[in-house]
Amino acid sequence: MTGSQEIEEVDLLVVGGGKAGKSLAMDRAKAGQRVAMVERRWIGGTCINVACVPTKTLVAAARVLRQARRARDFGITGERPAIDVDLLRKHKETVVEGFVEGQHKAFIGSGMDLLLGTARFTGPRTVEVALNDGGTRELRGVDVLINTGMRPWLPPVPGLAEAHVLTSESMLDLNALPATIIVLGGGYIGTEFAQMLSAFGVEVTLLERGPHILSREDADIAQEVAGVFAAEGITVLTSAAVARVARNSDGTVTVTLDDGRKLTADDLLAAVGRTPATAALGLEAAGWRPTAAGSW
Repeated sequence: MTGSQEIEEVDLLVVGGGKAGKSLAMDRAKAGQRVAMVERRWIGGTCINVACVPTKTLVAAARVLRQARRARDFGITGERPAIDVDLLRKHKETVVEGFVEGQHKAFIGSGMDLLLGTARFTGPRTVEVALNDGGTRELRGVDVLINTGMRPWLPPVPGLAEAHVLTSESMLDLNALPATIIVLGGGYIGTEFAQMLSAFGVEVTLLERGPHILSREDADIAQEVAGVFAAEGITVLTSAAVARVARNSDGTVTVTLDDGRKLTADDLLAAVGRTPATAALGLEAAGWRPTAAGSW
């Protein structure tokens, strides 16, 4: 215990309000157990706020735009439709806000104690929560679930972090679309954004260090997707390992591949994976120790 503050005892303490933790917390709270869930920023977690819901909202907009541009094929004429970034962002935010509101009502309705703040372990099964509206609370759970999810990961490519490139999260809040973009990573996140941005009128170059995009899928599926991308005008470069990245004085980004080739675009989206968001939790105080590789 820190200072003279009394530790509050609960049956279940959930740190982070994402999918797995929020479902367990609500179920056990409805069953009559004492449940506390701490959420630092995003009620409902990554999926609702910066992943599944907003991206699928934008994908749906891209699909509508593609269909609208084929109106003449169905005998419909008129002005060619185009993206209004402000309206697009407002639509995305409205959808997200609706989900967040629903989640908040469900959390409160379950009977759990929802704490909006930042948790840090002070001992085994014990956290101190710096509340967003001021003050602190300290709680100990019979059971504790760490449910803080993941954040975008930047590989240790020289110059990448210093270039302040886009991630799958910051991409969702752009005030304007770049005319050209390099997407680093050919997994499901990179390919989804590549096709979406292409539909919005952005010239896209997708870089994948492996022999084909969608490396976790069967090769024939990856080949079909690559064919679709080619037909849509998306440039895909495979076996393309990045040696370094630089932000130029005019604001553009230059990527140098390990074979010496250089590519320049208005911006770069790094979509090469995600990493656990646990660095600020003070896990050492909880009794955890890093592995030999230095990760948890």
